[in-house]
Amino acid sequence: MQIPMNLEPSSQTLFSSTFQQPEPPVVNAEFKAHYKQHAYSPDFSHIASGTVYHSSHNNKVRVDATYSSSLVSSLFDYNNNSPSSDSAGRGIGMVWNTMYSLEPNVAARPKVWKGYVRPAFPLFEKEELVKGGAVFGGFVSMEDRYGDGGKAASWNIMYQDIAPVTVYVDTNDTVVGYDFFDPSMRGGIVTRYFNIDVVEHLDSNLFDFPI
Repeated sequence: MQIPMNLEPSSQTLFSSTFQQPEPPVVNAEFKAHYKQHAYSPDFSHIASGTVYHSSHNNKVRVDATYSSSLVSSLFDYNNNSPSSDSAGRGIGMVWNTMYSLEPNVAARPKVWKGYVRPAFPLFEKEELVKGGAVFGGFVSMEDRYGDGGKAASWNIMYQDIAPVTVYVDTNDTVVGYDFFDPSMRGGIVTRYFNIDVVEHLDSNLFDFPI
């Protein structure tokens, strides 16, 4: 549920004399949802939409996407991480990714790609914001999601101590979107979730991709 315009608590309103920074919430970490995402840098602009299956229980995120006459199903396995480093020797979180794609139509032979990537779809654990020492950023308008001037609480963290991320959370402690920025490549990823279905556990069969 979004926060209606101008109805957020004054104690959590920036520049209010009664402001006190709230504690980071424990978020819902098991859900499926529709999404839209815009990833960009000086070299590309990529917009996709589809369905995401986010499972802290399975430690995996599955993304089914459509874009540019392509159908893609991508699995991020957070059980399989590979430490790496950039040219300056700084750690970069890499996650094993398996991606099936059909292009230019569903009758095409599937293409399969596997390898370690920096994921565009982070796995948010229940206590991700708590353990990450998230800083409250105030309530922000989410017109690109709600369309009616509704707001969500924004929280700023360094995801995996590497990536600066702003996470947007509704009144049900559900993540409704996030903004990620990578200064090293002047890139950004803006993601919004819709029609979110929070469950106790997602079926592990959803994440059983053929080898």
